Amino acid sequence: MLPLAIVCAAFAGQFAFIGNSPLVLMEGYHVPTEHFGFYFSTVAVALMLGSLAGSRMLRAGRSPTALVVTGATIVVVGAVLVSVGTRVGLGIPGFLVPMCIYFFGAGIAGPSAGALALAPAAHLAGTASAALGFLQMIAGAVAGYVSTKLGGADPTLFATIATVMGVITWLLALAVATRSPGSDTSRSVRRE
Repeated sequence: MLPLAIVCAAFAGQFAFIGNSPLVLMEGYHVPTEHFGFYFSTVAVALMLGSLAGSRMLRAGRSPTALVVTGATIVVVGAVLVSVGTRVGLGIPGFLVPMCIYFFGAGIAGPSAGALALAPAAHLAGTASAALGFLQMIAGAVAGYVSTKLGGADPTLFATIATVMGVITWLLALAVATRSPGSDTSRSVRRE
């Protein structure tokens, strides 16, 4: 359940950005509409780079649990930096660079957390994967709704939501690491 919660918490922060970034960037920071796609795509590139980095770390022998902790630590750093950047008025760089860090960390942690969550239900892989995706989307939808409805174009409320999700992700990752540093689940995922 802990790896499942990690996937949901990290994705909630990502989806808060996906839902709220048009308001924050175009209304809050006055980014022209025709430039929004460029700004938005930077986090997608960061997510892909994080996934590639995680894949390389797995091939180098790092355990999925280690990747979850590493990625979650990067997520929480990005989350705290976006809170600082939006509160001290660093503008677009104070908003976007930390979110790239957050997405990079999510790219590292997410796949390994998903694998750890699905490992106990390998005999029901399709159903378990569908349930994981469903719960992930619910978490994202709630975070996106809350960030857009309550925060609108205000980057500080968005940053608060991202920070809360980042801290939750990190604390859950630490719980996974202390619960199963060398458990059968970790070893079975590594073999696959």
